[in-house]
Amino acid sequence: MGEFLKGWRRKMGCVTLVMACVFTAAWVRSLTLQDCYSFGSGKGDIMFVVCSREGAFGEIITFYRLPVTWKNGEGMGWEPGWDVVPQKEFDIAHGKNTEWRWKWAGFDFFQVSQMDEDTIKFTNPIVIRGCLVPYWTIVIPLTLVSTYLLLVKPRPKPKKAVEPTNIEGT
Repeated sequence: MGEFLKGWRRKMGCVTLVMACVFTAAWVRSLTLQDCYSFGSGKGDIMFVVCSREGAFGEIITFYRLPVTWKNGEGMGWEPGWDVVPQKEFDIAHGKNTEWRWKWAGFDFFQVSQMDEDTIKFTNPIVIRGCLVPYWTIVIPLTLVSTYLLLVKPRPKPKKAVEPTNIEGT
């Protein structure tokens, strides 16, 4: 085993293979669960969320002016940190308030003004911008690079040339 890991190519091949496995596990998990991490204090007017959902990962930024209230009159707030929920068939960028959207091959870029769900009513305008990138765009290149680095035979070390010695007087 020690002979196999000689050289930087094989070591980097193992590192990229582990990275590909981690991203593949996240990809499979995102098909059933939605993982989100919210940044900030929860009191500002921008909510920045990194999420993994529906085979993609990316960021969703929500801009709003305080105070913001739900239909039932409760104030809108959010807690920074991890949030894991079962995957829902809720598409945040679907509806009459979608300002623009580009969705293709798992990529999803959009901007929405207020959500038009019946259960939500906001007192001030809300703008949601999102960028989701499919996991396959990371997993496939990492797998190909690791395959190359692990399977290509290392180059033989160059032999040092022996310089002829001049023997004078013979």
